[in-house]
Amino acid sequence: MKKMKSNSTKKQERLEKKKKKLAALAEVMKLNDKDRQEIESSKNSISNSDDEVPADKDKVSKRNEPADHIEPKKKKVKLEENSKIPEESEKIEESENKSNDMKNDNSNLGNNDTEISDEQYITIKKSINKRKHAPQFRLKEFGEFALLSVDHDCRTPIFLTDIQHLLMGSLINLDIGCIPNRWCTVEKLGKLSHTVVLIVEGISLFHYLSYQNQFEETNKIFENKLEVILPTFEEGKVLKELATVPLTAFQKDQLIEKYGSIEAAIEMNKDPIFMVKEVFPIENTEISEKIEIENKLERVSKEVEDKFPRTKLLLSALQMVEEGYPLPLRGELERRYKSYKFTKNIYENVTSTSPLFGVDCEMCRTSAGNELTRISIVDENMELVYESLVRPKNVIIDYLTKYSGITAEMMMNVTKQLHQVQEDVIKLLPSDAILVGQSLNSDLHAMKMMHPYVIDTSVIFNLTGDRKRKSKLQVLAKEFLGEVIQKRIEGHDSIEDSKASLKLTKLKLLNSLDYGDIVLMRKKEQNKAKKLGEMNISNNFFAYVSKVEKRATIISAKEIPSELKNELDGHYKINSDDTETHPLQNKVHYYVTDGNKAAISKAKEVVYDNSLTICNVNIAPQQLELSKVEKTMENIDKWIRKIHECVSSNGLFIVIIGGSPGSTSGVAMIKIKKHVIESNSETSITA
Repeated sequence: MKKMKSNSTKKQERLEKKKKKLAALAEVMKLNDKDRQEIESSKNSISNSDDEVPADKDKVSKRNEPADHIEPKKKKVKLEENSKIPEESEKIEESENKSNDMKNDNSNLGNNDTEISDEQYITIKKSINKRKHAPQFRLKEFGEFALLSVDHDCRTPIFLTDIQHLLMGSLINLDIGCIPNRWCTVEKLGKLSHTVVLIVEGISLFHYLSYQNQFEETNKIFENKLEVILPTFEEGKVLKELATVPLTAFQKDQLIEKYGSIEAAIEMNKDPIFMVKEVFPIENTEISEKIEIENKLERVSKEVEDKFPRTKLLLSALQMVEEGYPLPLRGELERRYKSYKFTKNIYENVTSTSPLFGVDCEMCRTSAGNELTRISIVDENMELVYESLVRPKNVIIDYLTKYSGITAEMMMNVTKQLHQVQEDVIKLLPSDAILVGQSLNSDLHAMKMMHPYVIDTSVIFNLTGDRKRKSKLQVLAKEFLGEVIQKRIEGHDSIEDSKASLKLTKLKLLNSLDYGDIVLMRKKEQNKAKKLGEMNISNNFFAYVSKVEKRATIISAKEIPSELKNELDGHYKINSDDTETHPLQNKVHYYVTDGNKAAISKAKEVVYDNSLTICNVNIAPQQLELSKVEKTMENIDKWIRKIHECVSSNGLFIVIIGGSPGSTSGVAMIKIKKHVIESNSETSITA
């Protein structure tokens, strides 16, 4: 009996130690959170003092102006080592060690005199476990370069499409090629409680930077504040783009039947130049009915039999960034490509009849690296329209004949220089030309030129089954064209390569979007096996949510854009003055309220009931008059605080400063609200 009593006493002692250790850990987390808030507050004050606020909004919108006269500065993203604090995702042992150290320093954490009841112990343990396994949002390097704390000269914005992908990832938690792994990572996506988005239209990055002092509560809430490139301002446009993202998760049966896979449906339903036209100088003109008729006649006369529009093969702005194409983005990329030229001063909108041009370049190694020594351009009739050898600026040290086909004899009398080739290309290409090539980014870098409309055969064809592993042009030509290329003893032929890329592209257009793409074809077969016809997919967030038994709500202070109304056709509409109870079978709802305050109130009311809530408010120009602007910004700050208070633990909260007339530079603020931890001192810990 004595032995049993002794074991029982030891067991009780161990339990008490566990209780105290857990309480100490809770207090450490509390102090860590406090440290984070202090450091973030310090970062905000530094950012406020260091950021150069433009004198007017026009300077914010001119993101493509050269910055030759500006001395590059180091990015201010990471904190000093002595300011670094541990992440909650680190091993629990480290936090326990911290608690022991604190106790050794005569801290009152886990004090031996502190009594913790069994109920408190269970509560604290559950809270810590929930927080330890909670979703985590972290920026990758590309996202860090978009932070507002980075110097204006070095900052490279993300795209609205990046935010779209983050939202879709938060909803479906599936890998369909749309998870935002380019600029951020979200661990344990499936643990998100819900997603809440607040869009503030009518103000831009300029307004936020100019009136940061009025965003006192907002700056306390958000650590991650990034610059984002938005579409040209139009009321309701950001809302429309977020709701009808060019990716879709479960579409209608006929879409699956027609395109075979989700990824194929995404490609077929995307706007080919969405965001590209915000980066390149593209005329924002509507195509007239007369031109459309002429285009159709031209298609008939050329006997073009494309099974789908060639524009669907164009790389998006995000794909161009990921594939390493030169883009005129501000910040680091602007400095890197400041010597590059556009292939045209102004571009026209691309259409299904825009001409294809195959491009291939050969390079030699010089004292400065690889430089252009030959360029060939072929039209879609396989006729050579441009061919030239090019004298590099620097001394050639290796002709790379095995690959380039270039020899010393060939280059002996060549005098044409790169700038002359650039002038020739500018004169040659029409303003809606589509350039085609294998890993065309390398050719454009060799030409030191930028072009908005590109088709890359290394992207649209894939025999490896892995997007990161490209299939060589030689392999593609043999597999699909039955041609043997790049086998000449004297090296590659740029004319032969440019023709091969064009032939491959035209062959794909005669077949289907998944033709020649093992990734898409494999998914098509998997989808057939799973009988995806039962899953029914739609082109927008909301219809997807309704199919998977989730609920979504959109709230707008103004009438919803007609395009979005069409997407939501058939769903139940409730206005702010509606008292009729909505039927339970309708999982998607939208409200049009009487003003911004009513929209915020409605969002607070419904946010707990939805997997996705999007609230759209609009700031009128008169609210930005000098006598009213500070009060307006303070009101926005209050709205953000009020909605944040309603976001559940582990909820994703995004605020988008949605641009204004004359500026496409906005702000995206992102946070996952941390779980509350209760401690033995009857205090709570939250982030």
